[in-house]
Amino acid sequence: MSEEVTKVDIDEGLEILWTLEEEGKKDKESFERRFSESTGGKDHRKRFRHGYKKKVSEQVLNTLVEKDFAEVAGDEIKLTEKGRDKAREIVRRHRLAERLFRDLLDMGKEEIEKPACEFEHLLSEEVTDQICTLLGHPRECPHGLPIPKGECCTSGKKTVEPAIMPLSKAPTGEEVEVAYITTESHPRLHKLLSYDIGPGSKIKLHQKEPVYVIKSGETDIALEEEIIKDIFVKKL
Repeated sequence: MSEEVTKVDIDEGLEILWTLEEEGKKDKESFERRFSESTGGKDHRKRFRHGYKKKVSEQVLNTLVEKDFAEVAGDEIKLTEKGRDKAREIVRRHRLAERLFRDLLDMGKEEIEKPACEFEHLLSEEVTDQICTLLGHPRECPHGLPIPKGECCTSGKKTVEPAIMPLSKAPTGEEVEVAYITTESHPRLHKLLSYDIGPGSKIKLHQKEPVYVIKSGETDIALEEEIIKDIFVKKL
């Protein structure tokens, strides 16, 4: 491995390959362009040492191949099984960090990228699972991208009291704040927004049976269970 390539470079490269796969892209040009964007457009710089001269993205890609994290065939790049496992961990940490900064620290979407990038290189697997449990095992990051599940998600680990929970789990009659809504159904989302229910809204779960009824301001609203499951809240 070239001594200029750092662990952060490798993690960044793996994360980029994962996200490109999500977008259906596997070509070298997309990788190099995305890597340049992730470094603030500075990948045009060269690194000189012992006569070695290549773009950083090329060095990183070569290192990923050397470490059996990726395979290159012609212009196509793909993660190996080993690389996919590693990339999955990195993406999981990054997207959980984004949820942490967004949901608990109320940071804007435009503010969370930099600290999330720093966090993803620092979190251990144990701490990552604790954050996931604390947030109620979220399924998506604030940008709507899926968060890979961890062992804590499949085992239903609840050793840390979740700070974020499905609305259906909220105590009846207690005011809570909507943290995020996960629905992919535009009609459902429009219905909620028409009642002024969205991230930051204060609501109460009035009753659970025979139908779910929530109180938003002075208005009682009956909602289907399918919609209730899409709403995640945090205690005030």
